[in-house]
Amino acid sequence: MLETISFADELSEILNLDKKSPEKGSLLWNLLESLPTNISIWAKGELVYANSAFYKAVGIEPGRFDELTKLVESEGYFVIHPDDFDDSSENTMNVKKEIENGLVFHKELRMKSRIDEDYKWYNTYIVKGKDPKNKVIIEIDEDINEKKLASEKLREALSEKDILLKEVHHRVKNNFQVISSLLKLQSRKVSDVSMKSILEESQSRIILMANIHEMLYRSQNLSHIDFGENVRELARRLVDLYGGYTRNVKFNVDSNGIDLTVDKAIPCSLIINELVSNSFKYAFDSWENAQIDISLVKDRGEYTLIVRDNGIGFPSGFDHTKTESLGLLIVNTLAAQIDAEITSYNDGGAVYRIKF
Repeated sequence: MLETISFADELSEILNLDKKSPEKGSLLWNLLESLPTNISIWAKGELVYANSAFYKAVGIEPGRFDELTKLVESEGYFVIHPDDFDDSSENTMNVKKEIENGLVFHKELRMKSRIDEDYKWYNTYIVKGKDPKNKVIIEIDEDINEKKLASEKLREALSEKDILLKEVHHRVKNNFQVISSLLKLQSRKVSDVSMKSILEESQSRIILMANIHEMLYRSQNLSHIDFGENVRELARRLVDLYGGYTRNVKFNVDSNGIDLTVDKAIPCSLIINELVSNSFKYAFDSWENAQIDISLVKDRGEYTLIVRDNGIGFPSGFDHTKTESLGLLIVNTLAAQIDAEITSYNDGGAVYRIKF
């Protein structure tokens, strides 16, 4: 900004000073007069020019310079909101010194003129020429009140939307818990061992889905969910649910600081839920050095989620697309929701690579 207004040193001469009837035919004068932004020029602390927008902002007819000067001298032209500027003598002196040294003062603050009922937001610049001998200062006050209020309303609307979404996830979680309780009651009445196992497995899956929605409604921002943090929490909850030797499994989670939107985070979390559960059930002959690695990388808009373990790997001829496993059927269905491509192979254990 300082570079673009380096003409400050010559402004007083070009304008011929407003109080001395400036040369109104000049290009610069016409430019300043046509701007909707408040422009004022000061020399040695004295107002020497104000454009029409400035006059109108303080309720004085343009051209009545004497009346404007009296208003300025009485310090009744603009009042800064006490929360937006430290008007202590020490801070005021520091600002004056910075401006004297050619630095630019810039701040968004609320001000009101004598004709305003309420404070308005302004984007304020105070600029001085580079020449240390120059005593001319330009103040630019851009009225950004409507933009600021619109921005605040948008922020409030987004916040309300976030609250509503969190409430939705909270209710979904509660509904899952109700379903889990129903499955638990049903399993108690079933004597068939195989059917009982299916119901208990379904109950565990429902509990984990409820946990995922609980993590989501506790997130600070549903637009950008910290994937790594959510996966670590999911891993902890899986270990707690399965218990026993699963507590010996070492988890390595590397999300590379990537955030996901909620429509991607939920399917990915559910996919991880199923794949880690499979590792717990089938991967390890020994739990001594059991390890599960989960990573997410992004390259040119494409995400790659990798879930691998260091267990016994897939059996010969394994094809995840032709399996009858309910867990992998769920994984394939979820992958289709995010248009993902899944590959599975052995590499020191079972590896799943999901690209979306």
